[in-house]
Amino acid sequence: MRITIITVLMFTLIGCSQSLKGIKKDESVELQPEVGYLLIGLDTTLDLHTINITGTNRFKFTKEDLRAGTNFILIDIPAGNYKISEIKFNRYSRLELVEGYWDFQVAPKKINYIGTLQVEGSSWFGWLNHVNVLLNNESTQAFKFIHENFPNLLNAYRITFGGPGEDHFFEYLQSTEQQLGGL
Repeated sequence: MRITIITVLMFTLIGCSQSLKGIKKDESVELQPEVGYLLIGLDTTLDLHTINITGTNRFKFTKEDLRAGTNFILIDIPAGNYKISEIKFNRYSRLELVEGYWDFQVAPKKINYIGTLQVEGSSWFGWLNHVNVLLNNESTQAFKFIHENFPNLLNAYRITFGGPGEDHFFEYLQSTEQQLGGL
């Protein structure tokens, strides 16, 4: 009996996701050696309930950061490989995402832009009618957001693309910046 209770408690704790809140202030804080910043864009026509992330650690974005409209979310998390695994639209509707396209990585001591999650849908009295979900690379808008809202952080850490596929826009931008002596 005691072993059963301990086992259930252990699996409950392992399966829990940590809720995260986006960083709002531009404060350049020294990151631990194995921690990086995650930057994700969000462009949605719906208020979302949660976005679950699995991988090196498990965590979720909650309603506070997932309002309808366009914005970016910046958080610091342990470096590693991750996946956007599930989007919950409300208490009853959710979308589990397949492997591959939703994978990303967070490099230590960098700002890692992984893409902009675009969620377009409609609902009727809380019932989801249809939904389209894409993860698009909008590096220009991500750089503009960081440059305007977190200049101290951008001065302290390099920005890189950590989403699916390859993109060398940030490396090109930073090499041009060095040649021109700043942007």
